[in-house]
Amino acid sequence: MSKKRNFSQVTDSEVIDSFELSERFSEPYFLRKVLLEELFDNGSGIHKPLAIAVHAVLIESGFVGFNPVSGLQTDGFRFPEEFLWPVSLCYSLPALLRAKANVTDYVVLMFLSVGGFIQVYGSLVKGSGIHRLSLDEHRFSPTLDLVMANSSKNDGHGSLNFSVENHVMDFWRIVKDGLALPLLTDLCSKTHLALPACFVRLPTELKLQILDSLPGTDVARMECVCSEMRCLASGKDLWKRKVEQEFGDGWFEAKWMNWKRLFRSRWEIRKERREMRKKLSQRKVFGPNFLRKVLLEGLGDNGGGIHKLLAIAVHAVLIESGFVGFDPVSGLQTDGFRFPEEFVSPVSLCYSLPALLRANVTDYVVLRFLSVGRFIQVYGSLVKGSGIHRLSLDEHRFSPTLDLVRANSSKSDGHGSLNFSLENHVMEFWRIVKDGLALPLLTDLCSKTHLALPACFVRLPTELKLQILDSLPGTDVARMECVCS
Repeated sequence: MSKKRNFSQVTDSEVIDSFELSERFSEPYFLRKVLLEELFDNGSGIHKPLAIAVHAVLIESGFVGFNPVSGLQTDGFRFPEEFLWPVSLCYSLPALLRAKANVTDYVVLMFLSVGGFIQVYGSLVKGSGIHRLSLDEHRFSPTLDLVMANSSKNDGHGSLNFSVENHVMDFWRIVKDGLALPLLTDLCSKTHLALPACFVRLPTELKLQILDSLPGTDVARMECVCSEMRCLASGKDLWKRKVEQEFGDGWFEAKWMNWKRLFRSRWEIRKERREMRKKLSQRKVFGPNFLRKVLLEGLGDNGGGIHKLLAIAVHAVLIESGFVGFDPVSGLQTDGFRFPEEFVSPVSLCYSLPALLRANVTDYVVLRFLSVGRFIQVYGSLVKGSGIHRLSLDEHRFSPTLDLVRANSSKSDGHGSLNFSLENHVMEFWRIVKDGLALPLLTDLCSKTHLALPACFVRLPTELKLQILDSLPGTDVARMECVCS
């Protein structure tokens, strides 16, 4: 019997794994295993394989062979080479045998050959109704012969084709629904054992309808419940419908099409895209949202004029680029600059890198802000030598955008939403400051202090980065979005 698992314990990652579950212990392979064990090398006529196949269904349903004379479990019935009619087999349940009491209730199966049919009668040894099946030998015997002939090894591990598996499952459903489950219910009720799960006792057609109403991932989880569910949830038509329901129709169908594998591949692509979108949606601390956060912290409750807004925006770009505020007097990091309410030009700010502070290195970056007409000139250099990098920021061009960023916040923590046009204007400002000031200063400081330089791609000019992204496939562009802000 297959080991059952709690449905709720199956994780999303195991859902994908369930698509690749081995089928060697599912019904068709279990049937072949039992046939090989019971037939040995003697072979048999039509009747014996059918009787053994019915026996296999009962074993898979939870029954065990039972010897009413000794009161003990039998590991397997050794069918006689000459299969004479009628034939009777007895079954019990492991829980009844473990009770170590005299087992007086058990199941009896009787096989009788009538023309081209085998009649199977099943009932409890003491009372209960009789359940009867009529199995057409001409319908099922060729399938059982193929199951046997298709085995390349005595352990029954050869492969079965899809058509043979479908015929075996037809047989399996008929015997399980018409004989095994009714007898199991009768025996459990008579001996006061817990009945099988309600879902398991449903007719197969109703189970298939329930599976058809579930999303594809839940169908895959159902495959982990038991061997019966694994087979019911593996149907080609079922997975074709799942693909069409969740990913649209119009798929080219070929005889060799594996719809379950196609669903898996499309599901993985969709999951990857959703994870990318989730990562991107959580990036509230970068770009426009990070700028707004720093603006709110730097301005406090006092607000500020045009010059102050631009200075804080430049400061935000340097912080996001890896710099930290630095106090050259104490030699310590400053968590944030508290800009004075009246922003009087010129103003100087100092920055370092976390790795340098940990190593007590005294080299750092100095920014100087100078107001010239409607422009703010920003000069950046190392405190000890290196070239000077200069930016000229037009207050009339960028200040309205920064005012909107600040005004568009519905909360003091800066988590309000920004519209697409506003984000584009912010990113334009961000690129100018990062390319013209932050990255050159970062490269200078790393070279001077022998720190590892930033990744080559990051140091490229924005326009060249955009050209590179433009040459990539869409999926690679989506991955690049997750690298950094």
